[in-house]
Amino acid sequence: MKTRIDSREGQLLYSRRLGIVGPVFGNLHNHHLRRFTLRTRHKVDAPWKLFALMHNVQKLQGKAP
Repeated sequence: MKTRIDSREGQLLYSRRLGIVGPVFGNLHNHHLRRFTLRTRHKVDAPWKLFALMHNVQKLQGKAP
């Protein structure tokens, strides 16, 4: 994996990740989503979808990064 990331193509793909994934988790972290109080994936699914919906609505309003 290290050789794939260290290649030129890997560096380009990895650099795009910062602009795609990073702001979403940063925004959710700013809204105090640091950990879930529930344990299983099935139970965490609903709160995660609500936070994702909140992020997408804020993007549509122009208030999210």
